[in-house]
Amino acid sequence: MLVGDATVAEACSMIAGEAQALTGAAAAHMWRYARASGELVLETGVERRRVSWVPESTENAKSTETASSVLLAQHMHPDLSERTPRTNTNTNADVSAVDLVAAGDLAGVLVLEGAGSAVSESDFEEFLLNASAALSNVITLEEARTEQQQLATVAKLALELSSNLDIEFVLSTMLNQIRDLAGVPIAYIMMLDQSSSQLFMRASVGLTDPEYYGKVRLKLGVGLGGKAVEIGQIYYTDDYLTDERFIRDSDVDDADLREGIRSVIGVPMLVEDQFVGLLCLADREVRTFSDSILDLLERLAQHAGRAVQNASLYERGTSALSEVQRDSDEAQHRILVLMRQIEARRALNEIMLRDGGLDGLLAWLRQVAGGAIVALDEHHAPFGSQGDPDRVAELQEFAFARAHHRGPEGAEKHSRRPRSAAPPGREKRSGGMDGRRIMSVPITAAGVVLGSIWCNAANTDVDGLGEVLEEGANAVALELLRERSVAEVAERLGRELIVEIFGRGESDAEVLERRARGLGIELNTMARFCIVWPYARDSESAVAALAPCILASEFRGALVVLLTDAYEGFADTLEGVLEAASARESGAVISTVGWRSPHLATEFALAERLVKVAAGSSRQKRVLDLDRARVLGLLLGSVDGMETLDSFAEMALGPILRHASGDLGELVTTLETYLACRQSPQKTAEQLYVHVNTVYYRVNLIKKLLESDLSDPLQVLDLQIACLIRRFLK
Repeated sequence: MLVGDATVAEACSMIAGEAQALTGAAAAHMWRYARASGELVLETGVERRRVSWVPESTENAKSTETASSVLLAQHMHPDLSERTPRTNTNTNADVSAVDLVAAGDLAGVLVLEGAGSAVSESDFEEFLLNASAALSNVITLEEARTEQQQLATVAKLALELSSNLDIEFVLSTMLNQIRDLAGVPIAYIMMLDQSSSQLFMRASVGLTDPEYYGKVRLKLGVGLGGKAVEIGQIYYTDDYLTDERFIRDSDVDDADLREGIRSVIGVPMLVEDQFVGLLCLADREVRTFSDSILDLLERLAQHAGRAVQNASLYERGTSALSEVQRDSDEAQHRILVLMRQIEARRALNEIMLRDGGLDGLLAWLRQVAGGAIVALDEHHAPFGSQGDPDRVAELQEFAFARAHHRGPEGAEKHSRRPRSAAPPGREKRSGGMDGRRIMSVPITAAGVVLGSIWCNAANTDVDGLGEVLEEGANAVALELLRERSVAEVAERLGRELIVEIFGRGESDAEVLERRARGLGIELNTMARFCIVWPYARDSESAVAALAPCILASEFRGALVVLLTDAYEGFADTLEGVLEAASARESGAVISTVGWRSPHLATEFALAERLVKVAAGSSRQKRVLDLDRARVLGLLLGSVDGMETLDSFAEMALGPILRHASGDLGELVTTLETYLACRQSPQKTAEQLYVHVNTVYYRVNLIKKLLESDLSDPLQVLDLQIACLIRRFLK
């Protein structure tokens, strides 16, 4: 029988075919004996079947009964899975099995199915001898080739591992090649965590459960891996989940169960008796590992241990070198940043010394950053900008939205940090518009936030750009404090000037004019004054910004404003300002006289009284121009005539005042509003926030009490003056 260079599987197929032809059997199957694993193996081309058979002694391996009977008893030939043999022998009515033995060693088992034509015993014996010798030779040759291939692979692997110091490459290459050599689906390496004395998974191939890698941690002595490390020797199990030799860990058992791991080998990797790691191989089937495989793994573990140690030493050395390099780079970066900060301070100081102001500071920052610059105050309102108008508008919108936490993401907030921290370029995330880097820096002074600077930087490669912006923010803070200090001094001096003009009346006019010139004010241009009551800080800046105003300051609970002769239309403009301020109880009075007028003090006293009437009345307009209502000056200008005015009001409104229904206040207010709205019930209802039917009811009651239909202009005038006097006096 010639099998040539055939593989073991091909030789088995050829022997089975010749046996079937010789005996005329219905089917023939050749099971080969795998010496390394102690298994009978049948390869059908579709599947591989195994039957464990390890003889108790060498003599049993020569028994034709043992292997054949075990094979038949375990139902492992292809078409007998549902059959039960009648006896534990190597033949029955349907099947016969015979061991192929060569030189005293079992080579395999030939199984014949179905009765065939008669063949002489001598011919069959000769066939069996030839088949046994041929199969044994092929098995021996294949084992030799396998061993030669393994040795070559070990040498190649050792060379590759020793020539490469990349730890990840070493681990990956080693696990893949060892897994292929051992013929197992799973390989992994565990290393020891010195802090917890636990083994953890360092690298793996073949695992399918994503949680297995991170969850498996073993204490020394626990599980197969912990046991192998503890005794310092190779350790394995055919079926880990049923093996009672190990101390169990429920988490590891659950992970093995999910992964389907059954057979496991653990091989300690030792270098000069120092533990380096644990090489583990695993199979999802129950199997026996031969001595040759164990010897191979021990040799591989020696090379792997040395390679892992070298790679680990190289990694630590490289890491230390990288850390030194990082420290050097960081130190160099700090020096560059410090130099830029010094240069920034010098440039900013020059701008401040030549009184460049906020515009000069922001222009310099824009030159450094190469983009748009926007400065916001503490209320997120812009007070300065530099750059292309479109980019400024875009950045301003972006900054406002980010400041109110409702806009686009991506701005980098640069804040002060310890000098040992990483450079800003390394710790910030990228962001911005048009690929540019947006940064924001707070403007602070003595821990108080005065605003922020926003930058759409184009020069992103500038070292220490964040620190330079911080220096700029410090300079802007100083400039803001200077401006605010100047404004506070000017405000105080202006308030003192107002007090001298209207509060004392004894100061020399020329002295006051000279003091006013120190504030940049020419009192000779004061043609009128205006009083806004009550004083409100929010409306002060809006009123002071109006064209004819030359000075505005708080005085006795009101805002007093000095006006030039360009006051035409000022009343209407001021009306809009008060309306925008939503001050429902506010009012204003504009005088008829100005500076150097002998009636200035008298008219100021009159205006002070009238402004409260204007603020509390239901008039449609809040601003009262005395130039258009001179009758009020005639009526209220004299304090001595107050009793007469009171009597006049009592007489005109007597029927209403004597009405005892309890709605006196409502009736007087309704009458005053009704007359101010030109006797329009609809407008009166809108002003009083009541239903128009309520207005009709009250007006009808008023007409009934007054016995008048309110059509007489003179009576209407008396009633209006009476309401005004009563409000003023009461």
